[in-house]
Amino acid sequence: EHDIKNYRGKKVIDVGSGTGIRTIVAGLSEAEKVLAVDINAEAVENTIANIKKYKLEDKVTALESDLFENVEEKFDVVIAYLPIVPHKIKEKWELAVFDPNFSIHRRFFSQVKNYLNKEGIIKIVHSNKGNVSLFESLIEENCLTISKKKSSYKFGLEWYFYDLKAED
Repeated sequence: EHDIKNYRGKKVIDVGSGTGIRTIVAGLSEAEKVLAVDINAEAVENTIANIKKYKLEDKVTALESDLFENVEEKFDVVIAYLPIVPHKIKEKWELAVFDPNFSIHRRFFSQVKNYLNKEGIIKIVHSNKGNVSLFESLIEENCLTISKKKSSYKFGLEWYFYDLKAED
């Protein structure tokens, strides 16, 4: 319910959208506009199929993009479920799970403020399978602050749900 209230009337981007489930939730939760981006063309196709299934074409779109590479506007809410395991990749699909040297996170945190409206919020997830202290140091290094942090134990992992804000 908390997220649904955060989306109402807002422009939302779902970075690393995967199947588009978060995109669809935002669209059904009265967001003004939703954009889903993913580096994987098959994930984008799946998201488009879900957009059509839920008849959200009037306010929800999806496109292939390496993080913000093909994004040209700013948003009130940035949702990001990035890969959490620092491991080398061999195939493109592995980018959904592996983030060698935290390079995806480094790029995300260095770029996200350019796509965030004033007073905007970043909703991002991480787990203890990745390096939590490095994750949080990247937040701080990029002049972002943690306004909220919740945790939940599921699937044998401790999951951390963050709300971040840009520092003035």
